[in-house]
Amino acid sequence: MKLSQAVNLYVRRKQDAGARFNAPAKQLRSFLRHCGDIDLHRVKLPQVTSFIDGSGVRPSTWCQKR
Repeated sequence: MKLSQAVNLYVRRKQDAGARFNAPAKQLRSFLRHCGDIDLHRVKLPQVTSFIDGSGVRPSTWCQKR
């Protein structure tokens, strides 16, 4: 499964369950852009860490990404 498929499926299921999931969906799509549309099993800790840490990320943004 590709990362884009996983993100889309997760967001759709959250929204179908009635969650307002706009901000988290935006963060997940940002992560997708950061990593590229790779196979899900290829997502590794360094990619996640570099996304969360970002450049000039405020503590509140860091918590949202996490």
